[in-house]
Amino acid sequence: SDNRIVVLCDGMGGHSHGEIASHTVAKTVFEYLKLLNKENYIPEDLQDALNASLKQLHAIDIYPDNEKRMGTTLVVAVINKMNIHIGHVGDSRC
Repeated sequence: SDNRIVVLCDGMGGHSHGEIASHTVAKTVFEYLKLLNKENYIPEDLQDALNASLKQLHAIDIYPDNEKRMGTTLVVAVINKMNIHIGHVGDSRC
């Protein structure tokens, strides 16, 4: 169920770019894991969700120069019956 997936992103790269990046990554990771609808998530599921979000972010990044690249940190947690898997990208930590 949805309440077993927690995603937190903190955008970087300027206010508007970071806001778009964080929203895109958070939504893509959450929706990817939600669609898997697993009883027991595994660490590879988190990596696959991240990979899907990076493809989505790259597809919408209309700012090809390095000064305006969109970026975001990510913390994601999935809660299984007997454990919790946590992943992170960037300097945000759980």
